[in-house]
Amino acid sequence: GLKSPGYHDGDVDLDDDDDGDEVEVLGAYLAPCMSAPFRQFEVAVGSGAPAIVKIEQGSGPLAGRTGVSVWRSSLALVALLEADPLTVHNARVVELGAGTGLVSISAAALGAQR
Repeated sequence: GLKSPGYHDGDVDLDDDDDGDEVEVLGAYLAPCMSAPFRQFEVAVGSGAPAIVKIEQGSGPLAGRTGVSVWRSSLALVALLEADPLTVHNARVVELGAGTGLVSISAAALGAQR
């Protein structure tokens, strides 16, 4: 399944298994892992070995903003897709409002048509 290895970038803890302290920002919550310049994930690829996906995020004043961060909700959605890959197999998938494209990448790896 989806794994975000416990990478560390300076003082920013990128381990998504650690809830960490979220802070409220305008219209959302910012987790420490969202402040990192990039995050790396393993995503399922059909029945083969998982692929490593590295996603660049906005940092500094852009951290945690819409479209530049991997949101925890996208991690939850990817986990659901990986648990039941037939949900997206040969389907057309449109990703709206899930961050930086991790859900679409995962859906494609699981066999989505487009």
